[in-house]
Amino acid sequence: MEQNIGLFSAKLEDLAEKAALMQRHIAELESADPDEVRRARAHLEAEWADVIVELKNRAKAMRFLTGQQLSQVQLEYCRRAADILHDSLKTNWSAVAGGASKSDEAALYAEYAIDFAALAMRYALLATATALDMQYEEERNKDE
Repeated sequence: MEQNIGLFSAKLEDLAEKAALMQRHIAELESADPDEVRRARAHLEAEWADVIVELKNRAKAMRFLTGQQLSQVQLEYCRRAADILHDSLKTNWSAVAGGASKSDEAALYAEYAIDFAALAMRYALLATATALDMQYEEERNKDE
């Protein structure tokens, strides 16, 4: 069990730092002028391309099949989510969605992305509880 003591707390601290940074960035974007938003978007798109490359590399480097599969799922989610966003921005949804603009579609997409992050956090809690329960069970079986 000692091998994972603090591991989950450290990952959670990292997540909290990233969430706080995201919150600050969103607040800055909401108060920025249009040119600043456009520059920030271009920078974030370049960062995102690097993230995709990192996910691909991580999927190849994983020692465990489960890790490879989870990395593939992350990569597939990123690809599909990007496809949905790009497709919705190319399509004239105003006729379909009763006057919704492209910015309305993008805002809805952003809301769903945030909701997905919250959902992922809930599942991470379940996965953590499962991992700890299994470790405790293994320790009990060793002691018997």
